Amino acid sequence: MRKNILYTLIAVFLSSNLFAQEGKDKTIFKAMQDCMNRTKDELVLPNMPKAFYLSYSYACATQFNVVGELGSIIYSDYKPQYNLANLDFLIGDYQENNELGFNGVFPYINMPIDNDYYVIRRNLWMLSDVCYKKALQEFAGKQAFLKNKPESPEIAALPDLIKTEAISYVEKNATDFNVDMDKFKNLVKDLSSEFKQYKELESSQVNMNGLYMDVYKTTTENVILKKNLGYIQIKASASMISKEGTRLNSSYSKIFRSTDEIPTIEEIKVGIKNMIVRLHDVDNAPKFDEYYSGPVMFEDGMAMNIFSSYLLNTQALYGNRMPVGRPAGNNLVNRIGRKIIDNRITIKNYTDKVEYNGKKLYGHYEVDACGIKPTAEMTLVDRGVLCQMLCGNFPSVKNLTSTGSSRFVCTAQNIAYTVAPGTIHIQTEKGYKQSKMKKALIKAAKDADLKYAFIVRSSAGLPLMYRVDVKNGKETLLRDCDLSGLNLQKLEKMVQLSKEECVSNLFVSNGVLASIIYPKSIILDNIEINKSHPQKVEKPSLVSPMERK
Repeated sequence: MRKNILYTLIAVFLSSNLFAQEGKDKTIFKAMQDCMNRTKDELVLPNMPKAFYLSYSYACATQFNVVGELGSIIYSDYKPQYNLANLDFLIGDYQENNELGFNGVFPYINMPIDNDYYVIRRNLWMLSDVCYKKALQEFAGKQAFLKNKPESPEIAALPDLIKTEAISYVEKNATDFNVDMDKFKNLVKDLSSEFKQYKELESSQVNMNGLYMDVYKTTTENVILKKNLGYIQIKASASMISKEGTRLNSSYSKIFRSTDEIPTIEEIKVGIKNMIVRLHDVDNAPKFDEYYSGPVMFEDGMAMNIFSSYLLNTQALYGNRMPVGRPAGNNLVNRIGRKIIDNRITIKNYTDKVEYNGKKLYGHYEVDACGIKPTAEMTLVDRGVLCQMLCGNFPSVKNLTSTGSSRFVCTAQNIAYTVAPGTIHIQTEKGYKQSKMKKALIKAAKDADLKYAFIVRSSAGLPLMYRVDVKNGKETLLRDCDLSGLNLQKLEKMVQLSKEECVSNLFVSNGVLASIIYPKSIILDNIEINKSHPQKVEKPSLVSPMERK
C-alpha cells in the first residue's frame, strides 16, 4: 500500500507544473526514477540484502578550453554536450552500511548525448548492476576489516549516513553560458599576442576555459534536485630568466560565472602589463641576505591566502568524516568551544547573499548537493572561539547533523560533492583604518627594537616582499625571501587588523566555487623570513628567436 502511494506521489510530481515542459528534464528524471524503483524492488542476489539507499545523479555538461601563445592557438577543445551519471548504492542501514570513503565520489558511467529514455535506462541498468555487486563486496570487506581493527567507541557509535528529508527543488538556469568558440579564440589570440613586445620572456601563455553543468539527482529518500553550476576562467602566465639565472614566474587570473561578466580586452591587457612590470621589479630588486623575525603585514590577496590556507580545509572548519581505516586527523573538532583565532574575529558562513558591497558573490546557493536547505547565516567562530564546523551528510565526531554544506565540485570528470562553504565572512571588531595599518606595523617593530619590518603584497601571482624602514617608512622591494613560521597558531593573537574589507571569489575544496570577505590587511608577529636559494636554470645554447634583432 505504501509503495503504491509513493509511486502515485512520484507520478503526480513528474506531471506537475514543475515538469510541465516536454523535454530533457522530464525524460532524465523519469528514466532515473523508473530505474531506481526497479533497482530497489528487484535487484537482489540469492541470500544477499537489497539496497536500502540509492542516489542517482545525472549531469549534462558543456566544456571548452582554448590555449594561445604569441598570437597563435596551440590547443582548442569544445564539448558542446557531455553527459554522465553516477550512483551511490548502499546496503545495510543508516547506522552501518558499505560507505568507505565518506567523500561524495561514486562509480559513474558515460551517458548518451541524445535525450533518449531507453538508452538512459539501459546505461543506468548496467551501472546499477555493477554498483550492487561492488556494494556487496565493500560491505563484507568493511565488516571483516572492522572486526580485526575496531574503531574507537566514539567513531563506531556514529551513523554512516544522515537521513535527509524529502524535497523537490529545480534550479532555474541562472547564468548566461553562450560558448562562441570563434570569439573566444580571437580573444585568446589577441591577448597572447600582447606578449610579443616582451622579447625577454622565456615563455608566455593565455588559457581560457569554462564549464557549465546541469546536475539532476533523485534518491530513495524522495530527494529530487536539479542544480546548475559553472564558471569561466581566463589565465595569463609568463616566465623569464632573471639576471641571476633563476626562473621568475608570474600570472594573472580571473574567474566568472557567465560570459556576460567577462571584462573588456583592454582591462585584461592592463592586468597582463602589470604582470610583466612585476617580473621586472622583482628581477631588479636587491637580494635579501639575512634573517628576520618579527611583525609582518599581509595585504590584499596575501591576507586572503592566509585565511583560506589555514581555515578553509579539511583540517580546519570542515567537519569531515575520515575514510574507514584512516586516523581521525589533526583537525579542530576537539577545539570546539575553545579559542582558535584572535578574539577580535568572528567568522560567518552565508548561503543566501548574492553580492556584498557591490561585488557578486559566487558562493550563494539555496539547497546543497544532498537536498538539504542550509541556514542562511551560520556563525562558525564567535570572537575567536570555534562554535561549529561545516558538515555534509556524513556525520563525524561532534558534527552529528548536516549544515547543508555538501557542494557539487566543478568538474566534468564525475559528479562529485564535498564539504565546502558558501560565502565565508571574516568580520573584525575594533579594527584599524587601512591608512593606519602601516603605522601600527612600524610601532610593533620599534617596540621589538627592530630596524625594519616587512609588508607582503600579492601582485600578478607573485608574493612581493617589501622591507619597511622604521625611521622613515621607506619601502624597498626585496627578492629571494623565504617566509616560514606561518600556521594557525599565529592567527590566535594578531598585532592588528584592518576594518576595511576585500571580497574575492575562489575555488576551494578542489573545485567548489565559493566567496570570501576578509580584512584588507593583517599584522602577524614572530614571522620568520630567511634567505631563499632559488635554483639556477641552464640557459639555451642559442638566443631565442624572439630576442634576435
